[in-house]
Amino acid sequence: MTFAESRQKYRVPKGCQVVTVIKSCQRCTNLSAKPLPPAALPECRVKVGYAFETVGVDFAGPFYCSNGKNTIKAYITLFTCATTRAVHMPSGQGNLRTVKKQIIS
Repeated sequence: MTFAESRQKYRVPKGCQVVTVIKSCQRCTNLSAKPLPPAALPECRVKVGYAFETVGVDFAGPFYCSNGKNTIKAYITLFTCATTRAVHMPSGQGNLRTVKKQIIS
C-alpha cells in the first residue's frame, strides 16, 4: 500500500514523517535492493587450459620450529592455480630449491 492510497482511506497524522521512517527501514531497503551485475573475470580464469598453467606463488615465514634442543627456521610455499583455484603446498627442506623444482617440472 502506498502513502497516497493510505491517505484516501485513513487520516495519517504526520504522514510525511512515517514515509521517511519507512524508507529508512532496513528490511524495506533489503527487500527493494537490486542484485549486483556479475563481475568480469580475468582471461586466465575464463580460457580453457591445463591445471597450474597460470600460477600464483605465496611465501610465508620464517617460522621457528624446535624439536627439543634444536631450533630451525621453516618457510611455507603455496602454489595456487588461477584457473581451477587448486592449491599445492610442496614439502621440502630448502625453500628456494622447492621453487626451482616446481618451475622446472
